[in-house]
Amino acid sequence: MPLAVIRTPYVERVGTRAGPIARWLLRQRRTKHFMRTWYTLNSAWRLKRGHFAGPSSRDYWQAGKSVSGITSIEPAGEIVRRFAAAARDG
Repeated sequence: MPLAVIRTPYVERVGTRAGPIARWLLRQRRTKHFMRTWYTLNSAWRLKRGHFAGPSSRDYWQAGKSVSGITSIEPAGEIVRRFAAAARDG
């Protein structure tokens, strides 16, 4: 499933591609199910462990679908002021 991942230093270092063995296993008809099960169980274990450990520098942060519409980074206060002005001028 395609998604947008925020590029933290950890994500830059580790990457988001599967390793060579995992890619090979995902291409094989008989081992594809095993690899998907492994990824699902591994992510469940990490999610459970991360829930109790709190935020870490080794976390992956997922951006929403609307991330493709972002053209600049602005302070939240500026955006709220702009919305308030638009509501007043209405």
